[in-house]
This record gives sequence, structure tokens and C-alpha cells, in this order.
Amino acid sequence: RPANAWLFAAHDLVFGTWTAGYHLTTLFMHLGCGLLLGVLLMRFGIGRWGAAAGAAFWMLSPYAFEPVLFVNVSYNDLTVLLVWLGLACLWPGPSECWNMGRLAAAAAMVAFSVFCKESWVMVAGLAVLCDLCLRETNVRRAVRTGVVLAAPVVIYVAAYVLIFSGRGEYYDLGSHVVTKIPHLWACFSLLGSLEPYQPGIGSEELLGIVLMVGAAAVGLRARSRMILLGFGWFFVTLLPVLAVSWIPTRYTVVPLVGFVVVVAGVFQVLVPWVPANSRRAARASIAAIAVCAVLVNVVWIRGELTDMWRLTALYDRLLGETAELVPHLDDGLPLVCVRGERTNLQNRFAVEGYAGIEKYQFARQSAPYGLASWPALLTFARAGHGDDLYLKASAADGSRRDFLVVTHVDGRFELAEPTAATLQDELKLWRQAGFRARAIIPIR
Repeated sequence: RPANAWLFAAHDLVFGTWTAGYHLTTLFMHLGCGLLLGVLLMRFGIGRWGAAAGAAFWMLSPYAFEPVLFVNVSYNDLTVLLVWLGLACLWPGPSECWNMGRLAAAAAMVAFSVFCKESWVMVAGLAVLCDLCLRETNVRRAVRTGVVLAAPVVIYVAAYVLIFSGRGEYYDLGSHVVTKIPHLWACFSLLGSLEPYQPGIGSEELLGIVLMVGAAAVGLRARSRMILLGFGWFFVTLLPVLAVSWIPTRYTVVPLVGFVVVVAGVFQVLVPWVPANSRRAARASIAAIAVCAVLVNVVWIRGELTDMWRLTALYDRLLGETAELVPHLDDGLPLVCVRGERTNLQNRFAVEGYAGIEKYQFARQSAPYGLASWPALLTFARAGHGDDLYLKASAADGSRRDFLVVTHVDGRFELAEPTAATLQDELKLWRQAGFRARAIIPIR
């Protein structure tokens, strides 16, 4: 994901360790996605207020809010989403053609998405949907467009499998592949809250299935291309993570767009079916539903912000301990970093509960308190003290004899005396003793 690194590097040059600058960018990216979603809804004839309501529902949903809070999630997910929504807004309509300007812009966006996240490979499926639903071409022509875009996708996937052969362990074809779809639809419909670890089939999921089938029936009867696009977007963008057994909210950001499009399309179809003398009341009812849904999301977002501040306090604790270590580090020396505690601070959320929706907590097993990886933590903490960039030590660094040993125990970091002659041997000794250890090296 080179684009992720590029964005971090650019922000580091501009903002340094002023974290608010990073979050300003994520906020503008989030607003940009909401704006493009509104434009997409208006392409199907949704009015300004309806488009604004749909965009607001997405932007204020707890299932789309994680990128605003976590910079790395924004750089991964919102970059791809900006590209996909941009393509949908750029795609020619029924009476339009691909001119050179549009084609160049689309090619540039697709090329950029390759460097953002692996899920860019679904662009071929989205292109088929856009041809069918926006340009209103026939199936054969739409499939032909998808085949053209599928060629680089096949090459990419083949190379990815060869280079990252161990990534198959990331996927698990269990029951969650089936249960995840109605569970997410129920969550998006505000019928329940996310179960990130073991989504099952309960009353909420059954009602979610009823709503999905009902929306599909409305779409089929009305031959709504908008509802088709929404369902297609939901399934196509969910497909890359469908076999992942857990559900972090970073996986719900993009599929939620499809849900919003489906709901807007259903309302668009239903209003003309209402008797003419009752349509004003129908539109008022839809507006009231939209306002209530947005307000419910606002309540959830307040909880999300509370949880974020609680998590920030944990990181502040770790950064405070790291600040005491920094003056004792010698410039230029590699480090053998040892996690000497087994305290995962994020576990307190499971004990105390969440103010917002339940979340999947990513614990970095080798990192202090399971929070921040050693290279990122020390790079950030040493800003202004040599400005070293810490990276994982290479095999060539294993023979070095000049290095330090840093251990983290509850409440502090400690410098330990090396007991082996080389960095590689020192690392091996700590691991044999049952500790999680890794070697990192500073560069200027």
C-alpha cells in the first residue's frame, strides 16, 4: 500500500508531530466522500435534500466513522472510496460517451487505487455496475468493459498470491461468510449493534433478510437501476473481506455506501406508488425517518468519540513512558526491543464496555501494551531528538555487535545489558526465553 506511506510522508513533512493536521486531512477526505455520494444520488434523480440526507446518514454513521478517528484507516479506505465514488460520478450517462478527458481521469484514478489497498481489484465489478446502471448499456457490453479491466486485476492477484503466499491464513470459509451479510444489513438498518467477533443469525438478522428481500423485490418490480447499483456496490465491495472471520468497522465503511443507495432507491420507487393525494404525507414520513436515522447515528457518534478519548488516554500513557526512555537512546544504534509484560490495555474495554458500538480491537502482540509497534512508537517519540526513522532490521544487520536492548515492563521501559555477541543472537535468546522480541534500526 505505497499510497499509505506517501500520505504519511507528505503529512510528516508538512505537520511533523502535530496530530491535528493529520486529522484535518482525514476529515476533509470523509467530507469529500460524503459529497461524492450526494452527487451520485442526484444522478439518479434524488433531490438535493434527499441526497444531503443520504450523505449525512453515511457520514454520521458509526460504521463509516473510523477513518475520521484513525489516520491509517483513512489513508487505506477513504483513498479507495474516493476513487470509486469519483468514478461513479464521472461515468458517462445514457446519452454520453467516453471523451479523452474523462478517460484520462478515470485511468489516473484506477492507477492510483492500485497503490492504495488490495481491494482495488473489485474495480472491474464496479465498472460493470456503472455501465449497467449509469450508462444503461446492455449486459454484454457491460461485461466486455469488466473483462478489459479484469486483465490487470488477474495479473495483480497472481503476483500477490506468489509474493504474499502466507496471507491465505487471513481468510476462513466458516459460517460467518453467510451470517455476515444479514448481520451488516441489520446493523446498517439500525436494528441492532455490531458483533465484531461472532456474528450469528438472530431476530435482528432475520428482519435484515426480510428488508433485503423486500428492497430487492421493489427494485425488480420497478426495474430500478439505482437499487441494482446499490445492491451490487454492497456485495462487490464486501466480497474481499467476506471470508475474514471478524468485522472491524473499517470493513463496513465502503459497503455502507451501497446500503444508502438501495434505501434511497426504494424510497424513490415507493413515493410514486402512493396515491397522489397522499404523496405529500409520504414524503413527510420519509423525511421524518431520515431525520430520526441521522439523530440515532449522532447518538452513536457521541459514544464513538467517548471511546476514542478513552483509547487516546491509553496511548498517552504509553507515550509518557516512551518520553522517559528517549534521552537514554544512543543515536544510530540498533535496538533489540523486548515486550516484558502481557498487559493489553485495550482489554479494559471488554470489561468496562463501550460507549459506542462494540469494536474489534487490533492488538499488536510484540508491541508495548499491544498498542503501537516499536518502529512507529520510537520514530514518533524521537521527533526533535535526532529525528531518526526506525525500521525493521534486515538480515544484514544481524551480525552487528553494537546495539542496545530495550525491554518494556508495566509502567516503564528499561535498558538491559546485552548477553550475546551479535544482534541476531541476542534476539534469538530473548525469543527462546518466551519473550516477544524484534530488532529495529534507526536511519537518518
